[in-house]
This record gives sequence, structure tokens and C-alpha cells, in this order.
Amino acid sequence: AFKGHDEKVTLLTGPPSYSKLMVIYDTIRKFVKPCTAMSPFEQLILTLMRLRMMLPLHFLALLFNVSNATASRVFNNTIDVMSSTLVPALIVWPTREELQRTLPMAFRTSFQDCVCIIDCFEVFIEKPSDFRARAHTYSNYKRHNTMKFLIGITPQGAVSFISKGWGGRTS
Repeated sequence: AFKGHDEKVTLLTGPPSYSKLMVIYDTIRKFVKPCTAMSPFEQLILTLMRLRMMLPLHFLALLFNVSNATASRVFNNTIDVMSSTLVPALIVWPTREELQRTLPMAFRTSFQDCVCIIDCFEVFIEKPSDFRARAHTYSNYKRHNTMKFLIGITPQGAVSFISKGWGGRTS
């Protein structure tokens, strides 16, 4: 259904083309836990669709004809696999020489020594059942349970660092 339909791939899953989706799949497929109800490719698609469109797990369970528990387990397992295989492969800190050589013109006049732009972002999470975890993840700013991450981006726009997640209460 995705082969030859790059716009469908991007709309539903995020990667800009079918070939890029297949690169992601080829990278993670040997690490995806077997599931009798779904192929490794379907597990990746379910996960990317949830991330891209914020679809509820019960909707994805109906769409993929699996139970809610299976959809949840597949999503959590695939996220873990993607984190452990893709993050180390894709997020690298470039050398100062690489940064200087490819520095955008807008940065060369005023920010020639810039190597990283730092920001934080919060991701909404489900309310934990454990009261301590609930207290650690509640963000007064967002008025929701969240995880916070510190992110570093090169002047060229490449992600060069992502911290481990912290509870939304952390400042």
C-alpha cells in the first residue's frame, strides 16, 4: 500500500518517502520482538502512525485488527527498539571543523562560534497509576503529565543531542 506512494508514507507515518521508511525498517527489523498477530513491518507502521498522528491505541488496535493490549505492547516495544537503534545511529555531535565549514550564511556574521542551539520540549504522557510517578511528571506549566527533554540542534538544523527524559515537574 505504501510502495510508490511517497505522499501516503509521509502523511501517515512521517518519513519523506517509501525508500526512507524502508531504511528505518531495515535498521530495526532484526530487533523487533516477534508478535504472532503482526509482522515487524506492521509493528513499525503502527508505531509511526501513533507518533505522527497521535492516534489512540484503541483506534490502532481496530485498524490493525489486534487487541488493545497487543497494540499497546507493540507500540512500547517498537519505541524501545527505535530508541536503542536509531538514536545512536542518527544523533551525532559533529566536529567543530565540520560545523565551521558548513555554517549557514545567516550565522557567519554574528554567530560564527555557535556549535549548538539548546532548547527543551515536553511530551504529554498518560497519567501514571503510581502516585509518586504522577507527582514527578505533573507539569504546572502544561497542566498535564509530561516528560521533559533537553535537545541540542546544530546551526545547520541537525539534531546533535537529546537528553534522557525527565518528569514534567523538573526545572
